Amino acid sequence: MKSDVSALLDGELGAHEARAAFAALRDEGELRRAWDEYQTIGAALRHEDQLGACLATRVMAGLAHDVTVLAPRPPRADAWHRPLLALAASVAGVGVVGWVAFSAPVGPGPMVKAAPAQETAIASVATAASVAPFARSEMQDYLAAHQAHIPATQVLGGTQHIRTVSVVGGGERR
Repeated sequence: MKSDVSALLDGELGAHEARAAFAALRDEGELRRAWDEYQTIGAALRHEDQLGACLATRVMAGLAHDVTVLAPRPPRADAWHRPLLALAASVAGVGVVGWVAFSAPVGPGPMVKAAPAQETAIASVATAASVAPFARSEMQDYLAAHQAHIPATQVLGGTQHIRTVSVVGGGERR
């Protein structure tokens, strides 16, 4: 019957059906409440300022009859395992970190047997003494600038062969 009330509001009922819908509205309080709700919805959709003189009164009465639950929810029965799962995850994390830390090679890598030196003819080669001093400082600047970008985890076996470079002096920033 609510669909007939909605159709009546939309003007979709014939004269005979409209009389039957008005008779039902007169007799049933639930249909009158539905009629009021449909009127309020229609007014809101049409952006009418006046939704009804007693709208605020009806809203306040509805709120007064609403049930308010002030008690907190009881704890769930399966909530006891959450702290244990957090503890297990922490122990597993510490175990993984310890396993990775202790599985790294401890001592120097395998030694390579030196091959006997072969005599070869060498053309003139510049020695370290003959390199210009400014070229050495440029090389040290280059090494100092790029040393921070070398991840230590990728060169686990060769760390004993890497020379640490530091630049002394020169207050300028790079």
